[in-house]
Amino acid sequence: MPEHADSPRPHHYEVAHRILPSLMLDPRSDLAQAQATGRLEPALRAVWQEAGRRHRQSDRVDPEGLRCELVEMDSGVGVLVVLPQALRTAEAIAVLVSPLDPATARRYFTLEYSIDLAGTPCAVLGEWSAEGHRNYGDVAGSPDVDPAGPAELLREFVARVHATLAEPPD
Repeated sequence: MPEHADSPRPHHYEVAHRILPSLMLDPRSDLAQAQATGRLEPALRAVWQEAGRRHRQSDRVDPEGLRCELVEMDSGVGVLVVLPQALRTAEAIAVLVSPLDPATARRYFTLEYSIDLAGTPCAVLGEWSAEGHRNYGDVAGSPDVDPAGPAELLREFVARVHATLAEPPD
């Protein structure tokens, strides 16, 4: 069950909001090939573990639950990464990078655990880029129905990213 804490765990936040965007938005990273050959998930687990070494033992988050899959979108193929369970606000439940080709067009979206103004858990859609963070608002209600990331919430996340990618740029 998620905690209603004011700040994310540093290890979880660093990987989802700093390290993964840097790696996954790098056009030299062939994400589709890495996923197709079964190398992406082990590589992301290794990144997660390595990042943890920079944090106190008590602040480290086990990579359990981390998994990857390719998703088909009108914009092309994307990579959905379900992260270890988000327990605090601003921790990412999942990330989605799309389109994969061309690599220079990639965008990095997060599904983040949050608390709405009424104090109810919710999930919000965000995007991270070189320019910073953009919030697209609520995706769905309580994300803590299933610690592994409820399938319906993930489907809604993919649908919202799909709709966002279809919109003309600002």
